[in-house]
Amino acid sequence: MTKESYSKAVTNRNDKTIINTLNQLLDALKGFKDNYTKRFNFGRLMEHLKVPKAEIDDLIYLLLTFQETFNDVFKDYLLKKKIENGNLYLIAKKKKNTVMHIPAIITIRRSILPVFSDLIYLFKYVKRGKGFDLEANGTNLLRKIKAIQKEYPYLLKVRENGLIYPSELGLKLGEVILSYNKSNKEFVDLLIDNHTFKVIDDQ
Repeated sequence: MTKESYSKAVTNRNDKTIINTLNQLLDALKGFKDNYTKRFNFGRLMEHLKVPKAEIDDLIYLLLTFQETFNDVFKDYLLKKKIENGNLYLIAKKKKNTVMHIPAIITIRRSILPVFSDLIYLFKYVKRGKGFDLEANGTNLLRKIKAIQKEYPYLLKVRENGLIYPSELGLKLGEVILSYNKSNKEFVDLLIDNHTFKVIDDQ
């Protein structure tokens, strides 16, 4: 099927209906996360969205074309929106190399632990998974988070939206620290995955 035939297939539907259908389809596809053995009942979703049967194959074609385009043309790039001189553009930005070496033995200063504990508590229970904006007016905690990110870059990560989040390792470390705080256990060496955190006193 060509682009022309797809365009002809959707001429009877208004733009808002098409955008709404695509948005709900993308939301439904997120259900595959951590569950890649599932079978997505596409036909039932199309019935729910009242998509005419004549358009279902065209919609699948469009979806798979997007997949092919991003896997091929944009495999090393991210699309970004940019407004310049009143004109709206899409630009391609090279993806950052996210592979980072993490030492097997990590020496961490004792004064870092309560700060990291506060960071993880805020992230999980106050911000409920939302990142920290380090460009905002800096509180004392934000300044400390910046220092941690510089000293231990594998514990925190900056996403494309510019916000900073705990890495997978950082989240696990924070959860261990929180559990130690509850039981008043003394911090010595913390073994997390294949990494040993050796806690040392500040000089």
